[in-house]
Amino acid sequence: MSAWDEVRNEHVTPRGSPLPWMLLFVSILMTVGVIVVGKSRLDEERNRTAAALKANDEVQARLRAARSEQEKLGDTVKEGEAAAEQLSKRIVTLELQVRTLEEELDAARGKKKEAGLSK
Repeated sequence: MSAWDEVRNEHVTPRGSPLPWMLLFVSILMTVGVIVVGKSRLDEERNRTAAALKANDEVQARLRAARSEQEKLGDTVKEGEAAAEQLSKRIVTLELQVRTLEEELDAARGKKKEAGLSK
């Protein structure tokens, strides 16, 4: 080989293109960007999930409290109904007593009138 062939081969042989390195660098940057964005979205979703779970717990606590209050009110209503029933029975009993006493009074007045007329 001549000196001329060596010089020509030296310039003809590619030294290496920067394009593959640029593509590798861009790919690495894109991958890092996707990972960062994905992680931030995952963190946001975790925060939203935690907030939703907290709100759910609060609603369930209020629901349990309302259910407990409803049961207490139901017991109060049952007690009130029982008291109303007892009072109703008492009213009927007293009305019967009033009628009996009125009949006795009428009978006593009738006897008194008869005694006053017979004299």
